[in-house]
Amino acid sequence: MKNSIAVIERRARLGMGIVSVVLVLGLIAFNAGLISQQASYKPDHWYQSIDHGSYIVMREFQDESLCRKAEDSSAGCRSGKALAEQSRAEATSINIR
Repeated sequence: MKNSIAVIERRARLGMGIVSVVLVLGLIAFNAGLISQQASYKPDHWYQSIDHGSYIVMREFQDESLCRKAEDSSAGCRSGKALAEQSRAEATSINIR
């Protein structure tokens, strides 16, 4: 009985150690900028944004004409360069506050 409790305890400590190491590595990667919540956009592509209230769906197109063909009344086409600039501006305004 004593032996089985020691084995369970050893496995639990190993599991908690692994989880701790993964969390610390994730935090380091997030702080280093390797993991980001900010969206990345290709400057030469066009994106169609469809607003569904609580979330937005972005569709990527190679050029503006394809985006405009797929556009409907609830969607809007914007260039990746404009979206990247807007994203950077929003991130900067959040960091300033």
